[in-house]
Amino acid sequence: MIRFATIGTSWITDHFLDAALKCPEFKLEAVYSRNLEKAKTFGGKYGVGKYYDSLGKLAEDPEIDAVYIASPNFLHCAHAIQMMEAGKQVLCEKPLGANTKEVAKMFQTAEEHHVALMEAVRTLHQPAYRWLQEHLAEIGPVRAATLCYDQKSSKLDRLKSGDLTNNFNHEYAGGALTDIGVYCLQAMVGLLGKPEKITGSVVKMPGLEEKVDLGGMILATYPELTAQIRFSKLVDGFIPSEIQGEKGSFLVDAIQEPRQITLVHPDGTREEISVEVAENELIYEVEDFITYVKNRENPLKLQGDQKEKKSDTEAAHEEELVDEDSLQVYEKISKDVMDVMDQVRKENGIIFPADKDPDVLKERLEQQLDFIREVDKVKLITRQTPLANGSRKENDAEHSWHLALMAGLLEEHADASVNVPRVMKMVLAHDLVEIDAGDTYAYDTEGAKTQHQRELKAAERIFGLLPKDQGEELRALWDEFETYETADAKYAHLLDNFQPLLLNDASGGISWIEHTVHKSQIYKRNAKIDQSSKEIWDYMKGIIQKHIDMGHVKDD
Repeated sequence: MIRFATIGTSWITDHFLDAALKCPEFKLEAVYSRNLEKAKTFGGKYGVGKYYDSLGKLAEDPEIDAVYIASPNFLHCAHAIQMMEAGKQVLCEKPLGANTKEVAKMFQTAEEHHVALMEAVRTLHQPAYRWLQEHLAEIGPVRAATLCYDQKSSKLDRLKSGDLTNNFNHEYAGGALTDIGVYCLQAMVGLLGKPEKITGSVVKMPGLEEKVDLGGMILATYPELTAQIRFSKLVDGFIPSEIQGEKGSFLVDAIQEPRQITLVHPDGTREEISVEVAENELIYEVEDFITYVKNRENPLKLQGDQKEKKSDTEAAHEEELVDEDSLQVYEKISKDVMDVMDQVRKENGIIFPADKDPDVLKERLEQQLDFIREVDKVKLITRQTPLANGSRKENDAEHSWHLALMAGLLEEHADASVNVPRVMKMVLAHDLVEIDAGDTYAYDTEGAKTQHQRELKAAERIFGLLPKDQGEELRALWDEFETYETADAKYAHLLDNFQPLLLNDASGGISWIEHTVHKSQIYKRNAKIDQSSKEIWDYMKGIIQKHIDMGHVKDD
């Protein structure tokens, strides 16, 4: 028997208890609310004898084993950590925290105090979701997915009148993304893994200072597939979610709580799959959490008990969560989903109070300003390429600015789809290493021998000046540029090679004449340019030939 307390007295706690009280291993021991009378009123419905309006006293109660947390989103982290530090197992409503920093801190606390922490997301525990996991390979390699959850909010009129309820208040870490978008993301990450790239767009309500999202779309890019996420609290949705493979597609009636799955074969024939689901779907997350907690205490005994007391179906369901690795899977999904949500919020300017820790912000600002002051030195790095008018040679800062401008202007000429904002960051960062490593002229064969090692060492120091997340982001972009494998990197290289050629052309081939450059050298340097834009490479070849004819470039 696991003795639970609840934090939160909203409808979701009622819904949770309706399911939980059907579990023989669940016992409701206590109820917490900031208002003691409210706790008594709520708990009285369930015959509870303990009521708390003090979290400290709740945490100290030795007769409480676990706590279900359904407080406002922005309090999840603080409440969970306080309970876990007191040795309580924690089942916390979604979203687990307000951002990735909070979620990481929560799981770290769970590990340090040897307790269980699980996010209460019903989707991942549904029988139909597990059926999808088991049968996903049957439709062949998955190439596309569209997961949607649109549910018009009953509180929309209140919101329009300026009444910010908890789930629409950015101060409370609210919004459609954290309220219902999270279900789609949990299913996406659980079934397909964490995407390589995320782009999101959200709808905001005029008059709310654009602090809250009411719906949106997310495009997730994987190596061999794309997934679309659509969520909204503004409208209702009536179409199923779809996972498309080369050998068929699965249509899912409601991704947040799937009950009906349709397998559509390549010839258009349909096969209906009905999965038996309990009336209250939250029972599965409760059972999984209790099973895990009991197995932590005495795994061998519990497994024996299960064989005696449970049906074959129930035992099979619970057996999936009997080891340490199972909860680690849920931990990874929770972390990955929160990271995706952070990216979408950042892209759309949605900032929660938890994102603004004063001490952290102060430290980050100092690191950011140190970096900004340091990279001013890039203006002192003189390149061999002349300005268009030939009056002097350009510096690295001028070169990088020129490339960033070109990235947006020339996108339509790229043969593959590119992410212009990423490319702009890439080209602005790619020459910062020359602050330490110096500029290596394109046709300097001796300098090229040590160039990479010099630049690697410089990258470690210069990007290391930034806060860890920003430094890692710029370093990853720099590494991506160097490896020359992605469409973005190839486009960035195209710009990096095209710009000096344009300036050499405009200045009358000054640099080529000065260094006695041969056609073979230029062609070798630009050997991969046609991988990004055959149109621009043809244009470049025309410029090269013109300067060969003029005697500025030596013809081999």
